Amino acid sequence: MAKSRTRRTQNQYTGKTGQSQRAQRPAQATANAPAAPSQQIQRIKTVQKAQHLQSLIMPGMVALGCWGLAFSFLFLTNDQNHVLFGALAALMALMWSLNLGLRVRKVLQQK
Repeated sequence: MAKSRTRRTQNQYTGKTGQSQRAQRPAQATANAPAAPSQQIQRIKTVQKAQHLQSLIMPGMVALGCWGLAFSFLFLTNDQNHVLFGALAALMALMWSLNLGLRVRKVLQQK
């Protein structure tokens, strides 16, 4: 892994390492700085809102899937242990539904 790093950082023509090139980058980055910090704050807020809403998708899908499994095990199968499997799936579904409810409450409190 060390060989590939040195190959990437060396300039093929001058033999200089990438460190001298990295030293020039901060000067260029300050020239392209954003005009107003209020725009950054607004962007951060919109990203946080989107992340909170996206955090509701996975628990919701898993909860619906577990409720579907519980229903199918309880009513649609003829296995000897269908009640046991259905009860376990319903317990999982209940836990995921509570997890979803807590997340929804957290998102609503932050608004």
